[in-house]
Amino acid sequence: MESIKCVLRNSEEIAYVLTTQSFPGKVKLKSDFKSCYLCIVRNKDFSYEQALFIVRAKSMFRKPKILILFPLTLELHIDQKENVFSIAWGDIENPMCEFIASNEAINIVTTILNDYPRYQQEPFHLECSHHKWVWFYQETIPVALHSPCSVANRPRSLLIDHYGKRAMEAYVSTQIQGKQEEFTTSHNFTVAILTWNAGGYFPGSSKLREWFLCQNKKYIDPIDAPDIIVIGLQEMCELTKLRGDLIREQEWVKYFNSEILENFSPDTYENICQGSLVGILSTILIKRAISPLIKDISTFQVKLGLKGFAGNKGALAHRFRILSSSFCFINVHLAPHKQNFKLRNENINTISKTIKFTLPCGDSYSIFEHDHVFWFGDLNYRLNNISTRNIIKYITNNDIQYCLENDQLRTAMKTLNILRDFHEGEIDFLPTFKYLIGSNQHNLRREPAWCDRVLWKGPAILNRYSSCDSIQVSDHKPVFSHFSLRVLKLDPSKLSELKCKIYKELEDMHHKFMPKISISKEKIIFEEIRYRFIYKDTFEITNIGTSQLILELMSDKWVSCSPVKCDLSQQETVEVSVQVSIDIDFLRKHRAKYVSLTNIIRIIVKNGIEYNVGLQTNVLDSFIGYSCEEICKMYPSVSFPNLPKPLIRIAEFLKNYNGNIRDLFEIKLDPLSIAHTIMLIDCDIKFDENVNGQSIIHVLLEFLRTLKKPILDGDIVDTKINMMHIIGFSLVKHQVFDLMSQANIECLMFVVDILKRLIGMNNGITAGYLANKMYKVIFQVKEIPYDKKKNRVLFLELLFST
Repeated sequence: MESIKCVLRNSEEIAYVLTTQSFPGKVKLKSDFKSCYLCIVRNKDFSYEQALFIVRAKSMFRKPKILILFPLTLELHIDQKENVFSIAWGDIENPMCEFIASNEAINIVTTILNDYPRYQQEPFHLECSHHKWVWFYQETIPVALHSPCSVANRPRSLLIDHYGKRAMEAYVSTQIQGKQEEFTTSHNFTVAILTWNAGGYFPGSSKLREWFLCQNKKYIDPIDAPDIIVIGLQEMCELTKLRGDLIREQEWVKYFNSEILENFSPDTYENICQGSLVGILSTILIKRAISPLIKDISTFQVKLGLKGFAGNKGALAHRFRILSSSFCFINVHLAPHKQNFKLRNENINTISKTIKFTLPCGDSYSIFEHDHVFWFGDLNYRLNNISTRNIIKYITNNDIQYCLENDQLRTAMKTLNILRDFHEGEIDFLPTFKYLIGSNQHNLRREPAWCDRVLWKGPAILNRYSSCDSIQVSDHKPVFSHFSLRVLKLDPSKLSELKCKIYKELEDMHHKFMPKISISKEKIIFEEIRYRFIYKDTFEITNIGTSQLILELMSDKWVSCSPVKCDLSQQETVEVSVQVSIDIDFLRKHRAKYVSLTNIIRIIVKNGIEYNVGLQTNVLDSFIGYSCEEICKMYPSVSFPNLPKPLIRIAEFLKNYNGNIRDLFEIKLDPLSIAHTIMLIDCDIKFDENVNGQSIIHVLLEFLRTLKKPILDGDIVDTKINMMHIIGFSLVKHQVFDLMSQANIECLMFVVDILKRLIGMNNGITAGYLANKMYKVIFQVKEIPYDKKKNRVLFLELLFST
């Protein structure tokens, strides 16, 4: 199974995610989310698994969110269907939760994940005070596992490199956002946003003083010279000129410069950027005293007319940075007419998705990656469910709020997530459209509406927001707004100090809440261990942390622990039983080292660190597991130089045995009794009362079963026995022995002599019985074809009976 199992997307809106008792409960995804991306991640040793839901909003104006549920304990099933993947939790026939993901959806997930560092002001959420999830991503998500995904292959990892590191950075960035006062100094700035659909009118020598000074009957006093003046025009020229009017643009800019100089003298301004898109014109003026602070200026335009091919409708966006604060200004002219409500919403989404400012250094920014965003212009939203006559009646009676309850823009922002997180000031001025030119009377051929608006996003304070009724040269009224905001200056050294402090706090918190245990023994010592014996010891584990923990014990196969897994509440203790027993493979591997053997028991604490308990022991050798040549040299007999002493001791015991011979093979024996008998033979100690015929026979069987090579080669017997009906058993036996080592022949014939003594009518033991009982250990086989078994048993039967 891959370290990262899958990254899949739901094809429809998900209303609920059903969870089990190991999850935080039932989770409801709000209706304003349109899709959910699911990541299932595991760490390298598969001891930790986690489900990560990346929830994307319907609107570009709603930041994506992440919902993390862990641990994931239910079985996850992935089933490939035609052109889609189905993933389900729990029972595959009746899943608790199922997602359907198309290949197209899978292919776009990489892009979504790559965008996540952009949303560092609202990173990943978990109702957990110690933020273990941050460290999980930082430490355990592999950064090298990623490959292209196709329908034909089960998806592996689509996560980007260093995603864990980015998650950590996103968390730290969030903490920094709330502590800006520790590493920044602020400067108070004022910004004036002026927007007007001029309807092709050019003022010439006429004055627009009230508009520039943000004055009307409500705001009698003029504003002081703002630090930033942003002027946005729509229909600065006749829209019949589909490529715009450069001469008219220059005339407007010259007019603005003249009016600004006249109205705000002695302050002088510098035009830092301007641009036009057919009838849309934007000009941004900055006080000359602060213009040297302007950096990273960039412009972007979006055409919306004729499905994006013409600029009679569209957006003109500018961005720049002052000190450490970034600004974005979007001047828009959207689709007209009341019935085009959906089209205007689409216009806004298109603008939001399309605008991408690219700087010379290669960095790029979307609209939402700025500290202050201002969206203004002729948005062209109208009023629903009210006739023209009733609109006139309500506004005449100063009942503006009733009309605004039916305002299309407010409806879109409230119910459709259009311009989500943007703000608009209180509207207490008359509709800005549509007027008879030269008067303040509404043109009854069109329903009055607040088409011209100013919205903002960010920590700005609105001081003024209204329109200029006295300007009557267009069918729209000019709209002004005035803001106060703070521009931040960053101190790099203090920021670095704060980052170090946050990382230190996070590390301390991580350490504080990390599961911790105490272990009663650092090391378990077994002075000696022998073949087939079982050695036991115990130690205790106590949860000394602040929360419940789950742990698992892992060790080599010759060491067993009980329990292997357990849950411990705070201050709870569990006693662990350790059992050591070595088999023939272990004995052969370690018998020649003649040194103290060390090993460890690994205690893996989920979400915590790994602990070790040491094991130390000495492995004592045994006659079991050698070849016939080796055992004859290592355990020589004085009376029988060509035979090993252990075999002679077995023969001597059976020679004097008077019990039921059949019981020797039929009765099952305690393994410890066999181990005890082997130990006495190894140490050349006299047999005690615990040794009996059954234990001796089973030691003989163990000796034959564990020889490095079978005492009698079955393949040789298979090739020679077919000639027995021609040449007889005696010649066949000699031919077989000619191909065997002398040590094997001597040991085999001695074993045969031992077993021959057991044959007798009184004992109920026949040569055939012995052959059937002994063929598996003599030939060292478990199961063989019937023909081979028949021939080999026959050979042994004749060997025992002649």
